[in-house]
Amino acid sequence: MTTQEILAAARSAKSALALADTDTRNRALLGMAQALCTPENQQAILAANAADLEAARGHISEVMLDRLALNYVSGSGLCLGLPELIPGRFITIEGLDGDTVGDYFITKVRHQFGSGGYLTQFEVKGAKE
Repeated sequence: MTTQEILAAARSAKSALALADTDTRNRALLGMAQALCTPENQQAILAANAADLEAARGHISEVMLDRLALNYVSGSGLCLGLPELIPGRFITIEGLDGDTVGDYFITKVRHQFGSGGYLTQFEVKGAKE
């Protein structure tokens, strides 16, 4: 199937799903997610992504390569109040499992004062090696 054929099929499915009720749309999305998440499909997706990244290397910036990589992660956290946490800075997260420890870009921060004291809620994004 060519890219154009895949896009035409996706457009057709989009129109049908747009007219469907919520339960039908949810079942369709769940079916797609289950199909994508089989071990075989996950390996195929990761292999295709690695090939695409290698083909793009040298043609696009490292920043774009990081964004296209399927190892780009995001998360959120809550800690005791830290006024130096502001969007646009980097934070080093330590003391967690090896997959989580690392440097992340802070995208959103909310400083809260309440009965529990001063807390900082934050959201981060970053590429994992």
